[in-house]
Amino acid sequence: MNYTRHWNKTVCGNQDRKLGDIQSGLKALESEGEKRVLTRSEPSMLQNVVSDQWSVSKNVEAIWRQKSRQTWCRLGDRNTQFFHLAANIRRSRITITQIKYKGTTLFYSYRYKGSCCFFLF
Repeated sequence: MNYTRHWNKTVCGNQDRKLGDIQSGLKALESEGEKRVLTRSEPSMLQNVVSDQWSVSKNVEAIWRQKSRQTWCRLGDRNTQFFHLAANIRRSRITITQIKYKGTTLFYSYRYKGSCCFFLF
């Protein structure tokens, strides 16, 4: 069994179901608040439900982050070729290929690189 699934079932339980239950309870409390004035204990209960919703949603987010990382490790990053190609295109575009100095054009070579930089700067 997948470790993430095992951890999800044994340690945390079904976080998606917990989040759904919390959200439905929150909607019920909010609709009761619209119909009538809440009793003394209900606002604190509403606050607890909201904090539970926040913590469970963070858990669900962490689970999805772990699952995506696991998928990335298994399948690899399919965009790597794109980013390397983009970096190479940028490097070729910003590379100095020739220098014009007093009407003379010097084409880029390793022999001129050091002397031009020393001479011009």
